[in-house]
Amino acid sequence: MSVTHLLQLSQLLASKNYFQSAQLKVEEAIALDPNSAIAYNYLGFILAQSGKLSEAEAAVRAALRLKPDFAAAHNHLGVILGNQGKLPEAEASVRSALLLNPNDAQARKNLQVILKHNLEPTQKIPGCIPVW
Repeated sequence: MSVTHLLQLSQLLASKNYFQSAQLKVEEAIALDPNSAIAYNYLGFILAQSGKLSEAEAAVRAALRLKPDFAAAHNHLGVILGNQGKLPEAEASVRSALLLNPNDAQARKNLQVILKHNLEPTQKIPGCIPVW
């Protein structure tokens, strides 16, 4: 099975809230192509949906090491960081996404939400939507 097919299958599983199975498919995709920034970013999405924010952060950072100009991954990292209460880092990451893709409406919304909130580290930022 190709990386694309594994990621599509993972998306389907995640849409049905089968996050553990979705994670396994993404990990299978990464095993096939360890240089797939898209797969690492999507692994971050799955892990974040499972509440594993520090692991999600590591996965998205891996995506950005592979593809530093990956705007969606910068945005996604900003959401994950924001949900960990790391607001200055979250803001910087989302701003990086906007520098790379100034027309990204979701990144703009995420930046507005991050700037609006001054939350305790254990609180999630409502309104931020991860984009992979």
